Amino acid sequence: MIYARFKDKKDIEKLRVTPLSDNIRSDQYFYEILVFTGRRSNAGTKSKIQFILSGTNDETNVRTFSDAYRKIFQRGGIDAFIMGVPKSLGLLNYIRIWHDNSGKGSSTSWYLKYIIVRDLRTMENFHFISQQWFAVEKDDGLIERIIPVASEIEKRKFSHVLSKKAYHSISDNHLWFSIFSRPASNKFTRVQRCTCCFVLLFTSMLLNIMYYDLSTEAKSSKKTHGSILSIGPLHITPEQIGIGIMVELLSLIPSLLIVQFFRRIRTRQQISAIYKTLYTIKPFLQISTKNVTSTKKKRIIITFPCSALFFAYCIRTSYEDEEANEYIDDNGIDLNNNKDYLHSIEYDSLYNFQSRKPANRLNENELANARQYRLKEIQMWSIIREFFIYLTFLTLICIIAYSNRDYNSFLQVHHLRKYFLNSRQINYDYTKISTINEYWKWLENSFVSNLRAQQWYNDDTLRNLNGYINDKSNRIIGWSIMRQLRVKTNLCSDQRIISKCKKDYSLFDEEKRLFQPGWINQISIEIEYSSSILKAFKYTTSDKLDTYIYIGQHETYSGGGYIYEFRGRLLDLKSNLSKLHQLEWIDDKTRAIFIQLTLYNPNVQLFTSATFLVEFLSTSSISPTVRFEPLNFYVFTSVLQLVCTILYIIFIIYFIIIEIRLLFQLKLNYFCQFRSLIELGIIVCSLGNVVVYLWRFQECKRISRLFKETNGYVYINLEFAVYVNDLLTFFLSFCCFFGTIKFIHLFRFNRRLSLFTETLRYARRELISFSIMFSIVFMSFLSLFYLLFVSRISSCSSLLSSAQMLCEMTLMKFDTSELIGADVVIGPLCFSIFILLVVFVCLSMFISIINDSFRYARENQIQDQDILSFMLNNLLHWIGIKMSSRSQIAEEQDSRMRSQYFDPIENFPDRIDQLLEVITRLYINQKADLLRLQKAGV
Repeated sequence: MIYARFKDKKDIEKLRVTPLSDNIRSDQYFYEILVFTGRRSNAGTKSKIQFILSGTNDETNVRTFSDAYRKIFQRGGIDAFIMGVPKSLGLLNYIRIWHDNSGKGSSTSWYLKYIIVRDLRTMENFHFISQQWFAVEKDDGLIERIIPVASEIEKRKFSHVLSKKAYHSISDNHLWFSIFSRPASNKFTRVQRCTCCFVLLFTSMLLNIMYYDLSTEAKSSKKTHGSILSIGPLHITPEQIGIGIMVELLSLIPSLLIVQFFRRIRTRQQISAIYKTLYTIKPFLQISTKNVTSTKKKRIIITFPCSALFFAYCIRTSYEDEEANEYIDDNGIDLNNNKDYLHSIEYDSLYNFQSRKPANRLNENELANARQYRLKEIQMWSIIREFFIYLTFLTLICIIAYSNRDYNSFLQVHHLRKYFLNSRQINYDYTKISTINEYWKWLENSFVSNLRAQQWYNDDTLRNLNGYINDKSNRIIGWSIMRQLRVKTNLCSDQRIISKCKKDYSLFDEEKRLFQPGWINQISIEIEYSSSILKAFKYTTSDKLDTYIYIGQHETYSGGGYIYEFRGRLLDLKSNLSKLHQLEWIDDKTRAIFIQLTLYNPNVQLFTSATFLVEFLSTSSISPTVRFEPLNFYVFTSVLQLVCTILYIIFIIYFIIIEIRLLFQLKLNYFCQFRSLIELGIIVCSLGNVVVYLWRFQECKRISRLFKETNGYVYINLEFAVYVNDLLTFFLSFCCFFGTIKFIHLFRFNRRLSLFTETLRYARRELISFSIMFSIVFMSFLSLFYLLFVSRISSCSSLLSSAQMLCEMTLMKFDTSELIGADVVIGPLCFSIFILLVVFVCLSMFISIINDSFRYARENQIQDQDILSFMLNNLLHWIGIKMSSRSQIAEEQDSRMRSQYFDPIENFPDRIDQLLEVITRLYINQKADLLRLQKAGV
């Protein structure tokens, strides 16, 4: 309400009718001028606006719009002026209007909707429709226009009517929006509108209180009959829908009555302030007042037929100018209803003894100079806005990405690696396991002992550590499982030595049959075993285990297998492992052993998925690997992270809209720009972030619910959550990468930084050709080293490791002793040839291509130094370091004028040539016409 009252006072100031400052006492005829400024961005202006009004009888001198007491020509404003002339201008023909471009920044331009000129003696209105910019940087760049008087057809034109009614309908007819965007001339004040809103709100609250007791019945009916609509935790019943409709209907009627009452209420003053002022100063002025009396009579009687309130409110003619009617009443001079709308006679008058100022128009050179300066200014603010918007976006990305990483994660993984792997103990070092017996030894003596919390070092008993591992900090979720993958026995390709072979693991050659303990195919056995031992020899699918495909160091493994669960007391676990060892649960058909467990550290609120993998190769070698993946299931650890995520999504939508517009403008050329590819990378990674973030949230919600229901006593596999978290990390990392790379484009106005992109652009074709040639050379050496040393050097054991070795040789970081040890002659020879062709030839060619492109880019650099110096000078002026003197300003203006000046003598030969071409063309055309007439016999 305080805001509404404050804005109502501001609206009264806007509605003042201002006499022109260049009115003189001898003027006997008066016109009222209404100027409607558009509501587009930066539509208002602070430039000086002048005009010439022309009619059938006469035209005015150069007149100036000005007001020393209020701001005029603001965005969406309606400004009223009184102009005095010596005699009637007759029927108006056109108005010539312009401004001097004296505003600062965006206040130089002006968007004029239309002008209404009203003859205060004949009460005739003349409309001048513009709907154009008066700006050097927009549309046609003109700041002076001739606007003819509009005909009835033009006033009813759809575009004109739409522009008048669209905003006015929303700002005036919508009750809630109009509190903030009410037309200043409307008599329905903001305070009254705010009162209506409060009445509607309180009425709705009162009616809801009346129906509050029915909520229990709605809930009971929801339980018995079910809800018709359910969206998450929200349930909507038929009773609730009926209550809502009833409340809306009952609150609508009093609201409409109050709104119509305020709209039709009688005002205090019936005679216009303009009429009073004119009559006070010039009593002999002939102004028709008969219509004023009729207006007064009409306004005294106010009736409110209840049945016609809403009907009368809605039905209006389509071409009615409601915005102008707030100021103009065709029945009389009724511009305002308050004395403050017109400046007080004590301070202002309709007349001024000052001489009228001459026209202040810009010539072509000044206009070109102003246009160039304004375009630089727009470009400068565009660069600054782009820089800060993108800096904010990159800050949000970094906050989200780095908050997803926790330093405690590294400490957790470091602790678990030392705790489980026992790398300092020679007998139980997991990383140095090379035989099956060593693996059993580590499993029985080290791993199992660490799975259960034991007594403290001083033999104190454990308290509240049920389910914890022996480090007393991490609690195991459920239990740990050990999963074995086996292969079938196949016939050997060469059966002269052995008939059956065990090949490497394959998804299509996996063993899935059911066995008895000892891998026996018999159905019945004499010895009784525990259920965990029997289950270890039965295949379990991945669906039952909730496991997924795992990519190891040598092969890709399925999610099923033969399972042993580490459940029970420590003595039972050791006994079962000893029994499995005796039954040769791990034999020559075993190809992989997985140990998976899930840990939770309540001190740092981190879940950890641990996977121990031992791969048994067909060559009888063993390759142990381990992977610890810490996870934080708290999606939003702080309010800052939640706010940053919401802003991040808003920025993504903003960038998508911008790039779609550029795509429609540039079409296929959009994909040829380096900046566009970076933007696409950011958008794709950002969309991936949003999708995976929601996916991760659902998975974390499912696991948290399961953990809450079972109190952590059921095995929970975090393998899928780890995959989703890795995918999120992948998208966040590349999003940060692309976001940082884009700063090269933002600093494109720096000469040295722009050389980087320009060099790559000029060297694009040469680099493509060089890459093809280098790839052929590199692939040839890759094949050479792999085939020669695959069985002699560990660095050449695979194609990938061979490629890594060649890259190290290119960087001169390779130890040649391995090659010499593999072969004394061939090793150094291949190394010498590689260094000669790749390092000395190929790299020299690459450096030459970059040098030539860099030199060409530096010589032909298209650098907008003007905008850079322009931004720097403006920055120095803003912070007060550099202040321009009058001589510097004059010299700068002279240089601008000289840069835009063209000597007529220099252009004289070109003009003569153009004249001769025109004369020649006319002569040829006349000859052709004569020949045509002669042939026709005329």
